[in-house]
Amino acid sequence: MLSICTTIKNRSRLTIDGRELALFPRCVESIKASVGQNLSCELVVADWHSDDWPLEEWLRKAASPIPVTIVQLEGVFSRGKGLNSAARAACGNLLFFVDTDVLLTSAVFLSGLEHARSGKAYFPILYAFDSREEKTGLWSDGGYGHCLIRRADFEAVGGWPEYSSWGREDKDFWATVTAHQPVVRERVSGFYHQWHPEDPDWKNRYGEKSAVFERTKARVMEFQQEVTTAREVLAEVEAVVPAESRYILVDEDRFPKPAGSQGREGRVLPFLERDGEYWGIPADDPTAVSELERLRARGARYIVFPWISFWWLKHFSGLNQHLGSTSTKILDNEKVVVFDLGALAG
Repeated sequence: MLSICTTIKNRSRLTIDGRELALFPRCVESIKASVGQNLSCELVVADWHSDDWPLEEWLRKAASPIPVTIVQLEGVFSRGKGLNSAARAACGNLLFFVDTDVLLTSAVFLSGLEHARSGKAYFPILYAFDSREEKTGLWSDGGYGHCLIRRADFEAVGGWPEYSSWGREDKDFWATVTAHQPVVRERVSGFYHQWHPEDPDWKNRYGEKSAVFERTKARVMEFQQEVTTAREVLAEVEAVVPAESRYILVDEDRFPKPAGSQGREGRVLPFLERDGEYWGIPADDPTAVSELERLRARGARYIVFPWISFWWLKHFSGLNQHLGSTSTKILDNEKVVVFDLGALAG
C-alpha cells in the first residue's frame, strides 16, 4: 500500500484580499483523479487543529473512496514533526510526502512507485504558480519537500528534521537521504504548486521566529526581488517581440514563464536546449554559436539576454561577435539585451 502523508494548519479555506483559496480541497481532488482504481492507497493527515474548515467536516467525504486517517497534533507547528507523525500512523510500506497546497498528477505516482520499488528515493520537482490567475510560474528546483520513499529507508535515515519554524527541513532531509541511497530528481509536467502569498512571515505565521528563520527569510526575499525584476524584463520583451514569434531566453532557467510556453514546440526556448528543456551553459564559443544556429533553424527569431546573463556576452565573445554580424540589436538597457535573429546587422 502507498500512504500519502501530509501535514496541515489552515490550508482548506483561506481568504486572501477577499478571495477564498481552497488549497487542500483542490489537492484532495487531484489525488483522487490521479491514483485511479488500481492503486491501493490511503491519505494520512497530521492536523494542527485547523479551524478554517475543520477536516472532520469534509475531508473523508471529499477523499472517498480513499481511506483517510487524521492525527491531531498540539503545540507550535512543525512541518517535519507533522510528516513524521503522519508516517507513524500510516499503514503502507511506501510513503509519499506531499504538501497540502499541491496539485498532483498520475505521472508523479507512476514514476515515483517505479523508482521506489527499485530502491531509489523519488524527489519530484513541481511547477509553482506565481500569480493568482495561475497562468505563470517557474520550476521549483530549489525545493525538496516532496518525496516518495520506502518506509524502511525513511526510518533508516531518522525521518524529517523537526524544526519549529518554516523552511530548511526539506534540504536537510534531502541531504540525509542522498547520503543513504540512490535518488531520482526530475521535473514532472502537471505537478503544480497552487498560488498563495509567498511572504515568509505569512508562511511562518504558526511557527517560531528564530535566527535560522530570519536567515532563510533574507534568502527568500532576495530571490523574490529577482523574480519581480524578471517579470519587468519579460514585459519589456513582450513589447518588442511579436506575439507570434519564438525567442530564446538566456536566463539559466531562473525566470518565471507562462505555463505551456516552454517545451520543444513552445514559444520560449532555453539555451542550451534539449527536447524543450534547459541543458546548461555552453562549454565554449563554438558550442554556443552552433546552438544558436540550430535554434534559429527551428524558428527562433529573437534571443534575449536578461541582466543575470550579461556575463555571457563578455565570456562568450565569439557568440557576441557572431550575433553582431548576423543579427540586429533591438533593445539594450541595464536590464535586458534583445537581438533580432531575422534581421542582419547593418
